[in-house]
Amino acid sequence: MSLSNLSILWISPIFPFRTFAGNAQHAQYLLERLGRSAKRLDYIYYGSPATVPSWHDAKRYITTYEHVLREDKSNPAGDKWGIDDWLDDSILSVAKRRSRTKSYDVVVVDYVWLSKVFEVVESTSVKVLNTHDVFTDRDHIMLRQGLRPSWFYTTAAAEEFGLARADIVLAITSEERAYFELLLEGRQDVHVLELSHGITEDVLCEKKNGQQICIGYVASDNAVNKVSAATLFSILSDVNTRKYNVHFDIAGGVCAHIGNLGSCAAYKKGHVVDIRRFYENCNLIVSPAVQSTGMKIKSVEAIAYGLPLLTTASGSQGLPCRSIMHSFPSVEEMATWLKHWITERTFDEKWRSLEFMRHETFQIRKALERRQEVEIQQLASCLRRALHDKGRAPLSEPSKIRPVVDARLDNPGRPLLQHRPSNSPLVSVLVPAFNAEDHVRVCLDSLLRDALSNIEVIVVNDGSTDRTEEIVESVCERDPRVILVNQRNTGQGVARNHALDRATGEYVFFADADDYVENNALYRMYETASVRRLDLCTVDRAFLRDRPLKYVSALPAWCCFVHRRFLEKTGLRQPDIPSGQDGVFSNMLLTRVKSAGVAIGAEYVYNVRGDSTFHAVKKDPINLPRYVEQHLDTLRAYYEKNNLWVSQGHRYLLFLQDESFQLRLRPLLSANRRERDEVFLAIKSEALWISRKIGRLTIPYIVPEFADIMDLRMDQYLEKWGDLQ
Repeated sequence: MSLSNLSILWISPIFPFRTFAGNAQHAQYLLERLGRSAKRLDYIYYGSPATVPSWHDAKRYITTYEHVLREDKSNPAGDKWGIDDWLDDSILSVAKRRSRTKSYDVVVVDYVWLSKVFEVVESTSVKVLNTHDVFTDRDHIMLRQGLRPSWFYTTAAAEEFGLARADIVLAITSEERAYFELLLEGRQDVHVLELSHGITEDVLCEKKNGQQICIGYVASDNAVNKVSAATLFSILSDVNTRKYNVHFDIAGGVCAHIGNLGSCAAYKKGHVVDIRRFYENCNLIVSPAVQSTGMKIKSVEAIAYGLPLLTTASGSQGLPCRSIMHSFPSVEEMATWLKHWITERTFDEKWRSLEFMRHETFQIRKALERRQEVEIQQLASCLRRALHDKGRAPLSEPSKIRPVVDARLDNPGRPLLQHRPSNSPLVSVLVPAFNAEDHVRVCLDSLLRDALSNIEVIVVNDGSTDRTEEIVESVCERDPRVILVNQRNTGQGVARNHALDRATGEYVFFADADDYVENNALYRMYETASVRRLDLCTVDRAFLRDRPLKYVSALPAWCCFVHRRFLEKTGLRQPDIPSGQDGVFSNMLLTRVKSAGVAIGAEYVYNVRGDSTFHAVKKDPINLPRYVEQHLDTLRAYYEKNNLWVSQGHRYLLFLQDESFQLRLRPLLSANRRERDEVFLAIKSEALWISRKIGRLTIPYIVPEFADIMDLRMDQYLEKWGDLQ
């Protein structure tokens, strides 16, 4: 006997073709997968006498259908419901009769409180419990949210007793699977598998930029959704969304609980018959879920249709989501971000932001489809083994029960990224590493756990003599996004250029091996740069906020998040000099940048190493005059070659002040008079030369200490300003 000839009895309080409800969609997904492998599937609906809708496409999988009336329960006799309090003899009698009439290979039950059915069917039937949720202390979760406990909730001991009646237990999320395995610890006769919500919908065609942005919200009528909706719209009620060409479409039973929305333009659709048509009109879906259990089907639904999604951490529970757009700690924070998005971004920026979020949706959908295929194959294998153990089937290779994969996923039609191959990274992180064994693992781990997962990290080992190479290789083995390149020791500039030659990302980010990123810095920089179409974006430091872009003279390399095509077009490379490459390179970069910005909240932690090149110069400044001369020679040649004196000469003078004077000369020379005097004269000569070309009096941000270098002799300067320290 093969899985294609199964006979299945299914007993459930869910009518699986009322697709608006999340539990019904999950039941329908499993029913369709098993139904394809069955010669007979008898379905018993144990529910209230509501009007039964049409069966849609899944009707073809059901051989017979029967409705057994279930009475709704009000309150438990004690603090919790007993595991069998919600079923009565009527359903047990029907199950027993059916089992005696037909010898079923598999009996499927939805919800643990229906598990007593397993005790009245044949012992040789494989018993599958589709749990849908964890019900242990569910009342406590609702009380913490300020809600009155409702529906079913029980104790851990009672839930364990119900689970132990099954042969196969299906959990929706990995967290629930782990909990069930803990409850059933030591039970070798019960197998716990994960079966998440499946992807069955076709991706909707991408909408072209229109005159309005429609934000969709779909939720059923329950106490939790009532609180979520009230919180969301209490924060948005004072926003005149019509002013920004934005409105909300709200569908589902939650509409009955939404009162006055103030200035927020929202249209309550109520119950919608065709949910696909509702989604077709939406540009963004919000899922403001408060703390709860289980996987949120409306989040899965939005992802399945390929729509941008904004949700809380609870709303993305069980999903392979890493984006900050899918992990807001609370509904309040999500609503506040959405309010800012509506009011502070231009209409074009909103559309580009939606393109970016839609790309993320496609990445999640691909991951869900891969996981879905694995889960279905594991279920098929477990069923086959269980059937064999009960004498109903030979043990052989499991059947291939394949999910439907939308061919349009590889071409979602995103104009923002259409020039990139579908498998190329969004960001290339370039990491030069020299004797960084104490820090490089922390650096790489911080990059790899960033919410922006579609990255490549190119580590150039610059001739390290410690364990740097070995450590990076170990990271490469566990994460293919990391690429190791070895070279002889030639310096940071050459190492960064070597990495840049291999980069394939849309943007490149320079990081040092002894530093690390925090607060999803890569995600925040990419989102800011791509939406605003910036040449350059920086971490959240003051470099581009203390002064206008026109008067920024230099940046640390680790601050720079740059469009790769911009670097290719301008031909900019890191200079091959032994010290100070960051300042020289960033000054050249800033002379060509047309647009730059700061990614708010993007954090970069810079570690000060005593053996760095900068500190080596500080300890032994004998080479400082040579280094300063190299900086100025390199920049002077670059400005001459690109005819930049008229348009960018002020930036060169500011570089003299900020880098050569403030950073190099002033703090580093105290007891070494010869080196100090030599650098002082070099800076003075260069400053006088460039100020004659561009007129120094027209340049803001020149500090008096630097201006006096141009006017005073060394002895006069020291008399006025004292020791340069």
